[in-house]
Amino acid sequence: MSLLLFGLSLLKGGLEAALGARLRLLLANGADNRGQAFVLGLLVTMVLQSSTATAALMAGFVSAGLVSLVMAQAAMLGANVGTSLVSQILAFELDWLSPVALVLGLGLRRFGRNAAAEGTGNAAIGLALMLLSLALLKEASAPLQQAPAFQVMLVLVEDAPVVAILISAALAALAASSLAIVLFVASLAAGGLVGPELCLLLIAGANLGGALPPFLMTLGGAGRQMALANLLVRGVGAIAVASCAWLIGARLAWLDPASLAVQAHIAFNLSLAAAALPLLGPISRLVSWLAPLRASPADGPHHLNEKALAEPKAAIAAAMRESLRITDMVRQMLTATLGGLRSADEAACRSASAIDHRVDVLQEAVKLYLSRLSLDDLERQERRRVEDITAYTINLEHIGDVIQRSLVPLLLKNIRMGTRFSKEGFAEIEHLFEQILGNLNVAETLFLDGDIELARKLFSTKLDVRRIEQESRRKHLERLRSGDAGSLATSSIHLDLLRDLKRINGHIASTALPSLERAGLLNESRLK
Repeated sequence: MSLLLFGLSLLKGGLEAALGARLRLLLANGADNRGQAFVLGLLVTMVLQSSTATAALMAGFVSAGLVSLVMAQAAMLGANVGTSLVSQILAFELDWLSPVALVLGLGLRRFGRNAAAEGTGNAAIGLALMLLSLALLKEASAPLQQAPAFQVMLVLVEDAPVVAILISAALAALAASSLAIVLFVASLAAGGLVGPELCLLLIAGANLGGALPPFLMTLGGAGRQMALANLLVRGVGAIAVASCAWLIGARLAWLDPASLAVQAHIAFNLSLAAAALPLLGPISRLVSWLAPLRASPADGPHHLNEKALAEPKAAIAAAMRESLRITDMVRQMLTATLGGLRSADEAACRSASAIDHRVDVLQEAVKLYLSRLSLDDLERQERRRVEDITAYTINLEHIGDVIQRSLVPLLLKNIRMGTRFSKEGFAEIEHLFEQILGNLNVAETLFLDGDIELARKLFSTKLDVRRIEQESRRKHLERLRSGDAGSLATSSIHLDLLRDLKRINGHIASTALPSLERAGLLNESRLK
């Protein structure tokens, strides 16, 4: 079972790395009606090998306002059918394919020249391990047919349908995969250990448990309504199976035990899809009543009022207030990073890195909010303001990325190595930090009033910071020549910090470009 889960994880991660971006774009842009969303959810899940992964994608789209709740539910119904079809494919006698897939995967990993090839290689290795694990499961379950204790346990569980469903649901939730549990039940059924009635109960439980991880994953987020709807639909299906498993199971005794579990899995999800697709509207209203969205989650936007979109001036003002929140967060990141530098505090550096997620969420929210304004309804000045806000928040998001991906790892590396900057080198980096914090304050003021002289001043800091960086680099090299111990120990980190701080200031200075460009104060090139 562990090998099966590990192989499934490799397969899912590899395919997502190879095709994830295209699949996300396909899902976000293609869910225009219920039928289309259903088919897309089915196809994407068959590729990703996980309805949980599809649920995570759809939750993000719902949170960002790209997909409606009804379309997301339709996609999840398709995802459930998709994962059941995958179980049918894996249930075929394909263990001979395991060594072929393993060799192919290793070859792609070794000789692949891009991330897509490496991801495909990981997926092939994952498929090989899954096929091997399924063959091992069949072998391992064979002796259980002669184990009296195991047979007694199965009889007891079969007489308690609710217990059987809950056990299977718990296993699927712990494994974060209904597919893995369905394949396990199929191996037990193939060995004659599980009768038709118990097989149906365990399959219903696996489907119910498979809906739990997406629900728990989205608690507190805008995607929780979609996950709750999926959980409710599967829960109703599990109750229906529990109430009539004895009747259905008696009529399925003639089926091949080896295929019963997989076919029951497919039938369960197709039946749910057929029943729920016409009722998605009432289901959406029900889950909206059961789990109303909070007005202002801590990490989400506070000022992007939906009603303000009817009035462009009010919507632009709301987007500006949200942009100022992003500025405050970026300032917190810089301040925390400077604090980590001064006190060699890993916690302070990590806190700066953690804020980047909130910056990304708000920047995306502002961009999508403004995209919902009709440009035809905006005056020329309002259209420019929308462009300025978008450019400003993109620059802030880039600053957050530089801090999170480069600046913080550099400082953490220095702290863990236990090295210390020279007194002069530390003072130079600290001065550059403080200069950039001051420039961020200027950029915020410029964002609010658009003063041309302030824009000139801010853009000129690009040259000032470049000179400071060049001077610090020159002095650092002089200290290296003189054999300064602190400079020798921190040389690469010192120079990388200077580079990153210059990049951050470049993004700050770029916020002045729209004002300068409109005033005709920019040359097309700096080349003489």
